Amino acid sequence: MFEKGEKVLVPRTSGEKTVGTVIGFTAKGVVVEFPIGTTYQGFQHDYNPEELGVKIVNAERLIKIPTC
Repeated sequence: MFEKGEKVLVPRTSGEKTVGTVIGFTAKGVVVEFPIGTTYQGFQHDYNPEELGVKIVNAERLIKIPTC
């Protein structure tokens, strides 16, 4: 299971993965935030690439990033 604050790889619409942070949980999955980068929801945008996006992801699709 995941914990709030844990770093994970978040699957993106493009098929790539972005480092994100677990910020909560719902009945539908894990709530994660991540820097949106140069695309958001599969399309180019004019947002600051460091701006954070939020999505709900099925826990099975997230990959934990090991901590040292």
